[in-house]
Amino acid sequence: MIFFDIDDTLLNDRRAQDEAARRLWRDFQGALPYSEEEFPAVWDAVSVKHYRTFTTGEIAFIEQRRRRIREVFHAPDLPDAEADARFARYAAHHEESWVLFDDTLPCLDALAGRRLGVISNGDPRQQRRKLEATRIAQRFEIVVISGDIGIPKPQPEVFLHACRLAGEPPQRCVYIGDNPVFDVQGSRALGMTGVWLNRLGAP
Repeated sequence: MIFFDIDDTLLNDRRAQDEAARRLWRDFQGALPYSEEEFPAVWDAVSVKHYRTFTTGEIAFIEQRRRRIREVFHAPDLPDAEADARFARYAAHHEESWVLFDDTLPCLDALAGRRLGVISNGDPRQQRRKLEATRIAQRFEIVVISGDIGIPKPQPEVFLHACRLAGEPPQRCVYIGDNPVFDVQGSRALGMTGVWLNRLGAP
């Protein structure tokens, strides 16, 4: 059984995030203390910071979204409803920017006839929507999203859950992802073959 991550593995999420951040800046440029050129990097750094807190189980998924908005707007007392509304603007821009990597479809075509699945962190509705919007949902027999079970990568339980659904022991499963910690170390800790898809050429 071959499992894939979604973001920055199948789908070019970094590009989508940068484009969505620029469009969010244009929506709220009077309230954001950054230039349009600066803002994508600021958004990325803040996103990584708070998403990491979510993956350790310290906060809920929606709370990391709210913290991202409050930090970039320098508005720690921003009400939940307003933080959610601003993030919804970003999320809409993000969805409009979703695109697969050029090698995604050739890879999936080459694996036709093999059992394929997905294991991804994130919001279940959004992550499944990515697969549907890019027309690859039907390629995957099993889709496990951390939000469905309340356990994010790199915790081994999320990988074990996917292996159980596949009816295969971890030793007979492969996991391919772009993050050497969340994807590779997490899956290998369970006994899966973890493959690092190093798209950025990191050492």
